[in-house]
Amino acid sequence: MILTLRGRRFLTFPEFYIEFAPGLNVITGESGAGKTIILRALKSITGNTGNWEVEDDSFVEATFLGNESLLSRAAELGIDLGGEEFLIRVDFHPQRTLYRLNGRIVPKQLIKQLLDGHIEIHSQHGSVKLFDASKHHFILDKTLSRSLIESYNEKYNRLLMVRRKLSRLHIDPAAIEREKDFVQYQIAEIEKARLDPKEDGQIELRYKKVQNFKVLQQTFEILSNLLKDADDSVYAKISTVIQELNNFKSLGYGELLEHAQLALEEIEYLHERVIEEMEAFDIDEEELIRLEERLNLIQGLKRKYGSTIEEILEMKEKLENRLKELNLLEKSKNELQTIERELLVELKELGNKLDVERKKAANYLYEEVKNHLRDLKMPSADLEFRFFPEEMPLPYGTSRIVLYVRTNPGSDFLELGRVASGGELSRIILAIEAAVKDSLDLGTIVFDEIDVGVGARQGHVLADKLLEISEGTQCIVITHLPQIAEKAHRHFAVVKQIVEGGVFSNIKELTGEQRVKEIRDMIGKLEVR
Repeated sequence: MILTLRGRRFLTFPEFYIEFAPGLNVITGESGAGKTIILRALKSITGNTGNWEVEDDSFVEATFLGNESLLSRAAELGIDLGGEEFLIRVDFHPQRTLYRLNGRIVPKQLIKQLLDGHIEIHSQHGSVKLFDASKHHFILDKTLSRSLIESYNEKYNRLLMVRRKLSRLHIDPAAIEREKDFVQYQIAEIEKARLDPKEDGQIELRYKKVQNFKVLQQTFEILSNLLKDADDSVYAKISTVIQELNNFKSLGYGELLEHAQLALEEIEYLHERVIEEMEAFDIDEEELIRLEERLNLIQGLKRKYGSTIEEILEMKEKLENRLKELNLLEKSKNELQTIERELLVELKELGNKLDVERKKAANYLYEEVKNHLRDLKMPSADLEFRFFPEEMPLPYGTSRIVLYVRTNPGSDFLELGRVASGGELSRIILAIEAAVKDSLDLGTIVFDEIDVGVGARQGHVLADKLLEISEGTQCIVITHLPQIAEKAHRHFAVVKQIVEGGVFSNIKELTGEQRVKEIRDMIGKLEVR
C-alpha cells in the first residue's frame, strides 16, 4: 500500500505531497491540469520511467506499507527493508535516473521485481496484464495456489539453464578427436623434455662457459700467477708487507698488520677458487654437443609454451585439464540431454496440472465476472478463457490462454484488448478485478480514468464496484465522474495555474465544503452520453 507520494520539479509540478488513505482515493481535475503527471509519478516509483523531459535534480518518492507477501518477496530478493514501512525515491538527472531504496542506490530492475504484483496500474487501455494476450493466464493465476506455479517456474528455469549449457557444447566428434590428438602430442612433447625449473638459466650459462673454455683457461692461469703462483705475485708482495709491518708492531702498527694479514687470507681464498674453477673444466666435445642440444630443446619449448620453464610446466597442466574436458565433453552432453528430456516430461506433467487448475479457475471466474457485469449494466456480455495447447512447455505453461469477450448477443467473441467500446472495456476490467479481489495479493490498484466511455447513469454502479474492491485493496482512481468522487475515502484535486507565462500544476486534498463544491462542479459539467 502507498502511504505517501511526494515530488519536486516533476514536469509541471513545482512540488507536491499526497497522503493516501487505505481505501478508495480519488484524483479529479480539469483535462490538462496534470492528473496524468501524477500517474507518471506513480509509474516512476514502480520502476517504469518514461522518456519524460524532467528538470535536473527533480525527484519523486513514495513511502510504502508492505504486506506479508511483499515482505516475503523482499527476503527472497535479499533485501532488508528494516520493517513494514520503506521508502523508494527516484532522482532524475540529464544522463541517468537513480533509484534508491531506504536511501541506498539500487538497480531499477530490483524495484520492478520487488513491486511486481504488489501495485497494478491500469492506465487508459494500457493494463499490461489484461490487454496483453500473452499475459491472460495471470488473471487465472491470481486465484491459484502459488506452489504449483512456483514449481513449474523452477523447473522451467532449470530447463533454460540446461539448454544454455548445451548451446555452449558445440560438439563435432571429428574436431574433438583432432584436438585431443594435438593436445596429447603437446603434453608428450613437454613430458619428454623432463624439465626442471632449477636448470632454467643454468644450461645457457654452462653452454657459454664451455664455448669460451680456452679463453677461460688462459684467463684463470694468468689470474693464478698474478694472485700467488708467480714470484712477483700479489700474495708474495703482501707477504713482504706483513714482514715489514711485523718489525714495527711494537710501535703501535698492530692494526695495520691485522689488515695486511686479512688481505693475504682473501688472496689465498681467491686463489683457491680460481684453481677449483680450472680443475672443474674437464670439457670434451661431446658435452658441448649435449649442452647445445638441450639448450635448443628448451628454447624451442619456450617459443611454443612460455618464456620460462615454470610457464611451460604450467601450460602442461592446462593442457592436461583441457584433455580431461575433452574426454568429459561428450559425456556431459549426453548427461545434459538426459536431464533436458526428464525436465520436459516433468514440465508437461506440471503444465497439464496447471491447465486443470486454470480451467477450474476459469469456470469459477466466469460466473463471478458475469455477476459483476450484470451489476455494471452489461447483462448480455459474455466471456470465455480459451486454451491453446503448445507443442513444447513455455514460460507460462503448456497452453496459451486468451480471454475472449462478447459484449452483445450474436456478435463475435474478441480478445479482451480488441473490445471496441472504451466504456465496455472499462467495466469488463472492473468486473474482472472485482471477481478476483478476494484472491488479490495486491497492495494497491491504480485506475487511470476507468470511467472513459461510461455514461452518467452507470457512474454510481462503477463507483460501488470500486468501493467494493477498495475494501480489501487500496485503490487510487483518476476520474471525471462525480459518483466515484463522492464515494472516495480521500479526495484530491489537481488544478492548473498560469504564472508569468508558465503553466504550473498543484494538487491538494479536498475536505468539507471544498469537496462538496468540487463534486457539485463535476455534476454541473456532466453531459448525457
